[in-house]
Amino acid sequence: MKELSISGHSLAFEEHSTGEHTLVFIHGWSSNQFFWKPILDKFYKYGRVVTFSLPGHYPSRFPENFKSFSQDELVELSAEAMRQIGGGKKLTLIGHSAGGLVSIGIAGKYPELVERLIAICPASHGPIEGALYPLKLGMQFGLSPIMSIVHKMLFYVPMSMKLFFANAVHEHSKFFPNPENKAYLEEYKKHFEKIDSNVMWIYLDLLDKSDIRTLARQVKCPSFFLLGDHDKMVPRTHGVRLSKLVSNSESFVMDCGHLPTLEEKEKSIELLQNWLELHPIVQ
Repeated sequence: MKELSISGHSLAFEEHSTGEHTLVFIHGWSSNQFFWKPILDKFYKYGRVVTFSLPGHYPSRFPENFKSFSQDELVELSAEAMRQIGGGKKLTLIGHSAGGLVSIGIAGKYPELVERLIAICPASHGPIEGALYPLKLGMQFGLSPIMSIVHKMLFYVPMSMKLFFANAVHEHSKFFPNPENKAYLEEYKKHFEKIDSNVMWIYLDLLDKSDIRTLARQVKCPSFFLLGDHDKMVPRTHGVRLSKLVSNSESFVMDCGHLPTLEEKEKSIELLQNWLELHPIVQ
């Protein structure tokens, strides 16, 4: 694990393979680098694979007494991290959910940093609706401290990860009984437990006020949007509209929820690999 110090933030990233071109995988809200574990090794052949922890998400750390930031601040902070990770070379950004929003923002505002863009179920704009709406209401009524306590208590409940993933997954009867998924969730839990609840509420407020559509219109690099037809976290229609704002983009809607790379792993890998190979890096 490596760390960058930028504007008081400690930003963590990890290198998993080597190569001339760098692909950076960026997780979503309240997640972590381990999110990508089931598919990561399938992309080593494309170059240097890096996983990046969004600001504040363990092991990245906010500055002391950090309270909030804007979409623009998040994009600028993450862009500077990409600039340092890339060492002056353009990157392929692969972002899920809030990580997709960040990736789109970087590609739109700093085109000199991004060669290719993949956005998986990306957050598009507020106000928050769907499965996250009750959490937003709780924040508005000043219940964040209580929600933080509940969040920590849930980890002591048997099958706690099933509760956390319930709204993100479409077909529960297919996903949760799968032994491979059970093992993944148990390992994921060890990383998920380390996320500070306050980070979750800071990002929830940011996402409620965000709107990446203006920057999406400025994206010129080849782009691919992978969406879930039954996404309860970010409505599929948001992703479809967002993809249409990007001039040089393609999209594919899968029969799943908010987690295509977990719910339909093999199909997702196939789609992403095919797209990368149709849009090769010219050295």
